Amino acid sequence: LDGTSSAALDESMFDSGFDTRSASFWFNSNDVSTTQMIYEEGGLTNGLNIFIQDSKVGVGAWENRSGVWLTTSTTSNEWHHVAYVYDSQNDTFSLFYDGAFVSDSSAIRGTMPNHSGANAIGGVNGRTRLGNGNGGRVTDDLFFTGQITYADFYDNALSAADVNQAYTNP
Repeated sequence: LDGTSSAALDESMFDSGFDTRSASFWFNSNDVSTTQMIYEEGGLTNGLNIFIQDSKVGVGAWENRSGVWLTTSTTSNEWHHVAYVYDSQNDTFSLFYDGAFVSDSSAIRGTMPNHSGANAIGGVNGRTRLGNGNGGRVTDDLFFTGQITYADFYDNALSAADVNQAYTNP
């Protein structure tokens, strides 16, 4: 991706509510100091994303404009693996980086409701969030510069062993 466009995702596949979901991406960013979107779905009210900001890679999940964002340090010009696990059955949202568990939050309060809005890999296709409140609203493009590959989505909550398997055997 050259930092000027993104790949739109089919809304009918990503905007339905769910109890569990996991996603896994390999990325290589040319610059981790700028804010860039690896993946986003939903909009300002409900959604999920994976982003780069201030030399960190992060994941976000929000419902009714309130949510959680987890981050960890990352580097540019190297391949990295990032994954999230949304598990309403255990009230957790987790971040994994290069095959290892980083952190989680118990801020998840049940099923992610249906959420409308355009979805994308490599940029914002409509709206997303990078935090709670009006300061977290993002309507810019935030195009990714670098490479993204092996984008995998799961309708279940991956275990730590499953995420490590996705990392070691892409």
